[in-house]
Amino acid sequence: MMPRNFFLAFILALSCTAVYAAEPDWPDWLAAQRRLPADQALQHLYDAEATFGHLSEYQYWLGVYLLETAAPLAQALERFERALMLDPNNAGAMYDYGLVMCKMGDRASCANILQHAQAQFGTPPKLLATDHVAEKLVAYGEVRTGLGYSTNYNRGPRSNSLDINFFGIASNLPLAENDRAQAGFFTELATNATLTHISFPQLSLTLNALRREPRAQLANFTAIAGELNWQYIPNQRLSFLYYRLDDAMQGRLDAHAIYLAQQLASYGYWSVGIEHRQARNYSGYVTFRAESVYPLLPAIDVLARIERDFGQVGRPELQQTRATLGINLKTLLLDQAKLDFGWRSQYAQDNNVYSSVFGERVRHFWQNEFGIRLSWPINKTLEMRSELRHFRQTSNLQLFIQRETQFTVGVAGRF
Repeated sequence: MMPRNFFLAFILALSCTAVYAAEPDWPDWLAAQRRLPADQALQHLYDAEATFGHLSEYQYWLGVYLLETAAPLAQALERFERALMLDPNNAGAMYDYGLVMCKMGDRASCANILQHAQAQFGTPPKLLATDHVAEKLVAYGEVRTGLGYSTNYNRGPRSNSLDINFFGIASNLPLAENDRAQAGFFTELATNATLTHISFPQLSLTLNALRREPRAQLANFTAIAGELNWQYIPNQRLSFLYYRLDDAMQGRLDAHAIYLAQQLASYGYWSVGIEHRQARNYSGYVTFRAESVYPLLPAIDVLARIERDFGQVGRPELQQTRATLGINLKTLLLDQAKLDFGWRSQYAQDNNVYSSVFGERVRHFWQNEFGIRLSWPINKTLEMRSELRHFRQTSNLQLFIQRETQFTVGVAGRF
């Protein structure tokens, strides 16, 4: 007769064997999910977390399906992080972790992770096997359009007349109608996109464009910019920038610039650089700029900047020294809607007398600008946006005392 304790051990062993045999094999189980629609496969992955959650590959594929179903990037990023914690040699998780960093706009982390992945694992075989450049590019950005209203679209002076001085004789000169502050509606269309090649993650190209069309009697405005970033060592990059501002009233400004930026461990950065600016019908001049952004709190960034112009002659307003301080605050509302608040204050002073007409005075002014933007998601790629901005400038010269309140509402689509 079988001893009682031996019999119990035998029964326990059979039970464990049965449970083990009932647990599905991960590769076969995943292969079955790959034949399903992405939304259904994602739900099956969630349901199987108690069974496979300890596997690095499970966490990786959960992140993959989160991306395929256009879930928030932060959710996929968290799964790739878990996969790498369970297995630091999970090549797929490391590559996708870097690519998500790119799409979230963290260019320094993106480049660092992808370079490390290439050094450790080489370029993914799928990319080596294709000759299509598009399949090796990571592109992300947004397109937005909207309708707006401004109380002072042309940034005209607050006063409708100016006190001037002609040859020692003081007089008051009424401003022409077109030079006065004018309110009006406008439409705008804007886009920005960043491109990174997976084989050269240390390089990225960012393109921006904005077109604003007001009512007929006001001036349109166009801005385009392109920036090439080269991260030659971890957390440090060179940026080559070109931009053009074209205002039917103020004229055109073209600029080329080079900047050196250092990413800080706390996710802030500092940068220094020089720009060569060319205003229409005037000689070119050089601007030196130093800037720093520091995250004071998780949701608050503080900006400090100093700028100085050199070499311009014949146009005093293009010879300035400027100091800027700004704060950006991000807060989530109602779980989905997002509120962004920004404040910027700038002091500027010309390097020379502005004009004898204004009494041989060197112009200086303070600018303060406040902005609130509310973003409300429509679906996973579209969102409604409304934005309110107020601009106020004070100056020792009457011509440059200005105020503007602007409101826009529109739609933005991410890709």
